[in-house]
Amino acid sequence: EMVALNVLATTKLCRLYGNDMKRAGRGRILLISSVTGTLPSLPHSAVYAATKAYQLSLGRALGRELEPHGVAVTVSCPGAVRDTSFSTVADNRAGLCWRIPGYPLTPERCARRSVDAAWAGEPIVVPGATNRVVVALLHVLPERAAPRVPP
Repeated sequence: EMVALNVLATTKLCRLYGNDMKRAGRGRILLISSVTGTLPSLPHSAVYAATKAYQLSLGRALGRELEPHGVAVTVSCPGAVRDTSFSTVADNRAGLCWRIPGYPLTPERCARRSVDAAWAGEPIVVPGATNRVVVALLHVLPERAAPRVPP
């Protein structure tokens, strides 16, 4: 189910609408991935992380393919977002990210930053300053240490 949604549906929709935008010579595609797709996978989230990494890779590649045709692709990689299905799945409320004051973004703030980035033509956006710090830190930690530090 997760692969069907995050990989197959994303690919089909990008192909369908990307081709229409390419023919029109303009357009914007905004994919919603996750910071998890940018990092070594956390325990018990391998499939989720893999599908989000796929979306990030697809968005980067499509952006380069479609840019000459006036179509911009932005991939948003949010971290914890309040009041979403992810916030209630698999006991994620117990994770560190939910206990840091101000860390989980509101859906509205995440959406606003993502849409602004798409209109600006940014290829990748990580909404939230704390998310950007977490991603930067996890990219410099040894891979074996990263799974012990949940985003």
